[in-house]
Amino acid sequence: AMLKAKSNNSFFFLLYPTLLYMSFQYWGQGRERASNFRDTLTRDLEVEKTFYAETTLSSIMKKTKYIYYQFLNMIGLDPLKFAERDVKDTTLEDFIEGRTEYIEERNKDTTSLLSIFEPGRAVLTSDGTEHFGLTAYSKLPLRLLSKAFGVLGNTPVPVFLRNPIYGAYGSAFGVKMEEAIEPDMRFYPSLNSFFRRAIRPDVRPIDMNPKAVVSPADGKVLHFGKCKNGLIEQVKGVDYSLKRFFGRWEETGFTMQKTSDAQFAEKLKVHSENELYQIVIYLAPGDYHRFHSPADFTITSRRHYPGDLFSVNPKLASFMRDLFVLNERATFFGEWTHGFMSYCAVGATNVGSIIFHYDPEMVTNINSGRILYGAHADKDFTLIDPRLPDGLPVEKGENAWRV
Repeated sequence: AMLKAKSNNSFFFLLYPTLLYMSFQYWGQGRERASNFRDTLTRDLEVEKTFYAETTLSSIMKKTKYIYYQFLNMIGLDPLKFAERDVKDTTLEDFIEGRTEYIEERNKDTTSLLSIFEPGRAVLTSDGTEHFGLTAYSKLPLRLLSKAFGVLGNTPVPVFLRNPIYGAYGSAFGVKMEEAIEPDMRFYPSLNSFFRRAIRPDVRPIDMNPKAVVSPADGKVLHFGKCKNGLIEQVKGVDYSLKRFFGRWEETGFTMQKTSDAQFAEKLKVHSENELYQIVIYLAPGDYHRFHSPADFTITSRRHYPGDLFSVNPKLASFMRDLFVLNERATFFGEWTHGFMSYCAVGATNVGSIIFHYDPEMVTNINSGRILYGAHADKDFTLIDPRLPDGLPVEKGENAWRV
């Protein structure tokens, strides 16, 4: 019995350091991944500044930062050393204004604890005012929660537990298993595979009439209509700017500050006599979570914006200003038979992964420190294959995206 006890103690003596080492290794790899990812982003300071406002919390953090820096000076430490990192310089195309300011911004280590003292993003209500509950909600670790949910969702579920677990989820969110290609819940090895289940083609037939546009997602339409004066309706009565949603890009040819929302929208049109229309579709947790192309669409470029992972529930969308602009998203730009088209997948709480089957380089939901709104990673689809000089063609009804 004594030998057995000693054997168990030895096992745990070796287990603890091993787990500690694995934890530090995972943390280190994640930090390196985040740093590498940030170095691929293009910063646009003009756009970035529009996301930050002097809120009450920002004022408090500024005062706290000043006191903290004074303390570091008193004990003989240079506070700036804690806020800088080595970043190799890049080309002039990677910044928009102020080279000195640009280099200083790139050298800030926004993955360090000191980044909490930086001014916070302006998370405001739909009427532009501060709200304590909304500010507190914005400080929750939603990205970490989404990562944990992703790990849990990919964990294999024993066969005997699949019916009760998936059944409870289905009952809570109204999942229609009779529409699935495989209605037997025991077929799905993990919660994520169940979440991304395929549905039968006959349940949602694709209308191949060339004049018809099919729904890109199997959800609830929150709004549909014309893009008026460069503004998009988030929900009824709450608008956001198309200019801030898309960001600066070559086709617009303007500086953001000197361009009105209406001018930006006009510049997007391939044919000036056309109108821009938009549709916002909300996918509830129980909905079919695969996306399809609404028409024959040639993708010319992709832009990935890292961001928050706020819930996109219609109730919050009607209360929070710029919800879709603040959230992480991947937007695909291109053309269809009538001119300009864009297709955007917006992330949400516990749904941080946005996957485009033809773009494995795009990885979303990377915790890269303080979010740099306006910073983005682009990909030019006209360069991926010399046989496709106009971009990547996606057929109507093609299943090319998922979350």
